[in-house]
Amino acid sequence: MPMSKEPYRILIVDDTPENMEIIGKLLESEGYDLYLAENGQSALTLAQKVDFDLILLDIMMPILDGFQTYSEIKKLKPLDPTPVIFLTAKVDIESVIKGFEIGGADYVRKPFNGLELKARVKYQLQLRSMKQEIAYQNKCLQEANQKLQAYATTDPLTQLFNRRKITELIQYEMERSKRNQTGFSIMIGDIDHFKNVNDTHGHSFGDFVLEKTSRRFIESVRSQDSVARWGGEEFLILMPETDAQGAGILAEKLRTVISETAYEYSSGVLHITMTFGVCSYDGAQSLEQLVKRADDALYFGKVHGRNRVILWDESIAALDD
Repeated sequence: MPMSKEPYRILIVDDTPENMEIIGKLLESEGYDLYLAENGQSALTLAQKVDFDLILLDIMMPILDGFQTYSEIKKLKPLDPTPVIFLTAKVDIESVIKGFEIGGADYVRKPFNGLELKARVKYQLQLRSMKQEIAYQNKCLQEANQKLQAYATTDPLTQLFNRRKITELIQYEMERSKRNQTGFSIMIGDIDHFKNVNDTHGHSFGDFVLEKTSRRFIESVRSQDSVARWGGEEFLILMPETDAQGAGILAEKLRTVISETAYEYSSGVLHITMTFGVCSYDGAQSLEQLVKRADDALYFGKVHGRNRVILWDESIAALDD
């Protein structure tokens, strides 16, 4: 959330009551929400309970001096420490440098000049607001980029990878296979008689079938496999480091899982079947050739009865000729 319109919360830490009174009178007219602590330990107790926008912190205090106090306060919010203006009667450069080294935003010398103190406080509060707004805008931008990335790579209905993304993954796997001399396989699965599902039960039920089928795929494949909606009622599964036999076993498992799945609707239960075409990468095919061979195997299965797994081989290629 961007900065709210609530008053800025300022913690004033000084072991001299007169100094706190002077600072309080100077700042109360600005509408700030002021908190007072007479020592470092009291400041720590308040900092644990309240998210301050700024701390005015005296350096010279007993038990816990200002440097020690701020070091402890920063531990409460290590990623976004509250800015501090150190208050000091000392003018030695060593104290000034030490204050900045531990993360101080500014310092003001005592006795205070009222206009200077108010100006420095106002500047630090404005700077903090700008940093918080930038952080908020960056977070929104990151979330928007993540959504755009999801839109670019994900099918909106099934939440599976889309055709573009799975194509990129196949291309990567082809390059990896050539480098490492490891094979891989793909399968294309198509829901049998899906047009009848839509025509009989409506497109909303057809979408439900696609969504549930997608979930069953995700539940059933291995962690290294990638599942995509290839188009319509077709799905493509990429199986790294898997030969034709291993891919055929997984395809048969998926065929069985889908055939045993009950798709319930208002007046009954529907069971569907799927046909799968499988092809392994031989190191020479182009992406288009690899996909076409898996698709040819799928078509062969459709022609020869559906609800089956077909592994591409040269006999199918001969039929295509």
